[in-house]
Amino acid sequence: MSQLVKRCINLDWLEVYCLEPKGMPRTPEYFEALGYSVRVRSYGTPQYRQMFTIYDGDFPQIEIRRDPYSLRSQGGIFLPNATHIRLSNRACYMVEPVNFLRRFLLAHAYAYQSISRIDIALDFHTFDSKITPQHFIRLYMQGQIAKINQCNIAAHGSDQWDARSWNSLKWGAPTSNITTKLYNKTLELSQVHDKFYIRDAWQEAGLDPRKDVWRIEFSINSQGQSLQNKQTGEYIRKHLSAYDTREKLLYNWEILAQKYFHFKEVIGNKRKDRCPDVTTIRIVTPWAEVYRPSRNPAKSKEPSRTDFLLAKRLKQIAEDIQEDRQIRESARQLACIMIERGRMKIHVNHIEAERDFLRQEINYDIINHQAERYREKEISLLKILLQKYGNPFTVDCPF
Repeated sequence: MSQLVKRCINLDWLEVYCLEPKGMPRTPEYFEALGYSVRVRSYGTPQYRQMFTIYDGDFPQIEIRRDPYSLRSQGGIFLPNATHIRLSNRACYMVEPVNFLRRFLLAHAYAYQSISRIDIALDFHTFDSKITPQHFIRLYMQGQIAKINQCNIAAHGSDQWDARSWNSLKWGAPTSNITTKLYNKTLELSQVHDKFYIRDAWQEAGLDPRKDVWRIEFSINSQGQSLQNKQTGEYIRKHLSAYDTREKLLYNWEILAQKYFHFKEVIGNKRKDRCPDVTTIRIVTPWAEVYRPSRNPAKSKEPSRTDFLLAKRLKQIAEDIQEDRQIRESARQLACIMIERGRMKIHVNHIEAERDFLRQEINYDIINHQAERYREKEISLLKILLQKYGNPFTVDCPF
């Protein structure tokens, strides 16, 4: 029955961390010289001096933040050519938003590093059990059903004399790697800002525009981009290739829902694990039961002051030309191991920048020299193909 239910899966946010080509800053003037329409914001962000948006007519496509304040060379966290690039919300609803972003990065020689944030949204009318989202929220707020995982909650609604009406629930702390949100998207569009392209997506998916459309949305930051194979224990770091089709989006959404949208009926004093599950949305995709969202435990330990001092000392030893060559080599290898195990976090929001800096400064090729060179060759070849033929990405991209 669930296969007949009309639903709509989409990206709602996609932001990546990249590096500009060294010595070739991608400024607003650079893009304007290429014929792009650019709108520069008069002020930057707490992390970057410059922020601007690239337009196609009145269609905002790409937002770029660049020229960081906190430079590693001055004791900060960013490389001087660090940049964050985000698809506009409207661009997220294109037919192939990930490939659109890939083409942009390759065309302008950005070095992709990691996903900073991605939001995956599933829009629908009712749950598979035929319970309406309004009634589901009411049962939850009354304590008749309980959620597994994510104990922090924020609710939004209206308070009337005889009842309270809830239209939005969000689980997860502001610092959480993954947050979950259930809300009335139709109501949000009517009250905040109507977006015709979202309504167009609903129509194409077969949703009834006369009925309220609800949304379950997962927001995943850079630290939530790992999957663990429950059979082998292996951790897999996800990149853009994990999200470049609707099928992959649905697959990732289902894996997240199994852990972060899992509810139980509350039956007296019975333990949660012995209470029956609440049926919400059933989606069966291949291999969905095999993986679960998880942080690699080797990357989850908070570094101590000693860790940071040790890494800096190893870097000094590795760069000391008067030191014995074997000692320098050992120092580099140990530093690389620390980086790979995620021990060099300075701040949760800046781990990728910190690791990227160390990868470059401490000769990361020692760990996987051949693999890195092969990956660079792949990217270079794709750039040449793109420039020569305008390749529309019918082949897999290395990121």
